[in-house]
Amino acid sequence: MAKTKEIRYGRGVVGPDVKVTKYERRVYPLAEGGLAIVNVFMSMYFLFYATVIMGIDPAVAGTMTLFARIFDAVNDPMMGAIVDRTDTRFGTCRPYLMFGSVFIGLSIVLLFAIPQGLSMTGKIVWMWVFYILENMMVTLVGIPYKGMMSRLTNEGSERMFINRNCLIASYLMALFASLAIPAFVGRMTSLFPGNAPGLPYTISCAVLMVFVCGLYILVGITVKERKFVVAALSDTKAKLSDCIKILFRNKYWFLITIAATLNYFITGVNTAITLHYTNYILNAGSILTIITMVANFGIPLIVMLIVPRYAVSKGKRPVAITGILIAASGMLLRLVMGISAPLWVYVAGLFLFNAGMATFTTCQATGMLDCIEYSEWRFGVRNDGMIISAYSMSSKAGPGLATALVGILLKAIKFDKLLIAGDPAMQQGIFNIAVLVPLLFLVLFAVLMCFWDLDKKQPTIRADLDQRRAAVATGGQDVSVQG
Repeated sequence: MAKTKEIRYGRGVVGPDVKVTKYERRVYPLAEGGLAIVNVFMSMYFLFYATVIMGIDPAVAGTMTLFARIFDAVNDPMMGAIVDRTDTRFGTCRPYLMFGSVFIGLSIVLLFAIPQGLSMTGKIVWMWVFYILENMMVTLVGIPYKGMMSRLTNEGSERMFINRNCLIASYLMALFASLAIPAFVGRMTSLFPGNAPGLPYTISCAVLMVFVCGLYILVGITVKERKFVVAALSDTKAKLSDCIKILFRNKYWFLITIAATLNYFITGVNTAITLHYTNYILNAGSILTIITMVANFGIPLIVMLIVPRYAVSKGKRPVAITGILIAASGMLLRLVMGISAPLWVYVAGLFLFNAGMATFTTCQATGMLDCIEYSEWRFGVRNDGMIISAYSMSSKAGPGLATALVGILLKAIKFDKLLIAGDPAMQQGIFNIAVLVPLLFLVLFAVLMCFWDLDKKQPTIRADLDQRRAAVATGGQDVSVQG
C-alpha cells in the first residue's frame, strides 16, 4: 500500500490547494512599488550627491558602478542558489522579506550619510563599501521576492494578473516618487541649510526607507507561501553543481534572459540619450518633461491593464512580438521623418515605443516563471531562485550596458555641448544614437522571440507535471518540496 508523505507547514506556509486571496493579489505587488522608489531615488540623486555634494570625481563613481554590475553577474546567481536551499518554518522566500529588508534601508541611508569631515580617500572608501553593500542587500531581498510569485500559484493565468499588478504598482510608485522626492528634498534643504549640505539627502532617504522596508515586511508577514510537491526524477536532492548544469541546459532560460536584457538595454539607451536629444535636437521647453512623464509612466499603465488577457488567450510569443514591432514602428516613424521632423513626431514615436516595450515587459516575468516549470518537467529540478536571478541580472546589466554604449558613441561622434549647435554632423550623430541604435536592436529582439515556443508546450507540461506530482506525493519516497 502506497505511503503518503506527510508535509508539515510552518508559519505563513500553506498547502498547494489554498487559493490566492484578493488580499494577497493586492498586497504582494506593494513591495515591487517599494523597489521602484529605491530605483528612482538612486537614479535621481546618487551621482549628484556623490559628485556635487561630496565632491567625488565622477570617473571614480562611474568606475564603481561598472564594477558593481560585474559583481552582480556573480552575486545574483549565488543568491538564487541560496534561496533554493533555504528551508525554515517561515518558508523559503518570506524570511528574506521579513528580516532582510531592514538592511536595504540601512545600507542606502548610510550610502547617503558620508561624513563631511572625511578625507577624499575616506569618502571614496565609504561610498564603495555602502554602494556595493546596497546592491547586495537589494539582491538579498529582490530575488526571494520575485521567486515568491512561483510559490503563490502554479496557474499561468493567475501569475499573469499578479505580475500585471506588480508592474502597475511599480509604475505608480515610480511616478509618485519622481514627483514627490524632489519636493521633499527641496523642503529638507530649506529646513537644514548651512554647513551640512548632505543632511537633507540623508533625512529624505531615511524617511523613504522606513516606508519601503515597511512594504517588504508587510508582504513577508501577511502573504503566504504554498508548498508544491516537485515532480523530481529521483528521491535524491540535486547538488548545487547539478543545478548549475541544468540551468545552462534550459534553453528557454537562455532565451528569456537574453530577451529581458535586451528589453532593459533598449529602454536604457532611450533613457540615456533623451536629454541630449531633447536639449540639442528639439530645443523643447519644460512642457516636454510633462509629455515624457506621461509617455514613460501613463502609457505603460494603460497597456498593462489590457495586455494580460491577450497574453493568456493568445500566448506570450505573439503578444511579445507584437509589442516589439509596435516599439519599432515608433522608432521607424522618427527615422523616416528625419532629424528635422516636428515635435509631434517625437511624441508619437515615444508613445509607440513605450507602449510596445510595456507589452513585452508584461510577459517578461511570467515567461521567466514558465522556465521553472520547464526545468521541473524536463530535468526533475525546480531551481526557482537561480532561474529568477536572471531577472535581477538583466534589470541591472541592461541599463548598465546601455549607459556604457551611449557614452562610447557620444565620444565617437566627438560630442561637445558648446559646438553642437553649429555642427550638423554631431546633431545627426545624436539622432542616430536615439533612433537608429534602438531600432537595430529591436529587430534583433523580434527575431529572438520567434524562437520562444514554450507556450505551445505548456498544456502538455502542466498535464504531465500534475500526474507526476500526484505520483510522487503518494509514492512513499522522500518527496522534494519547496520551502
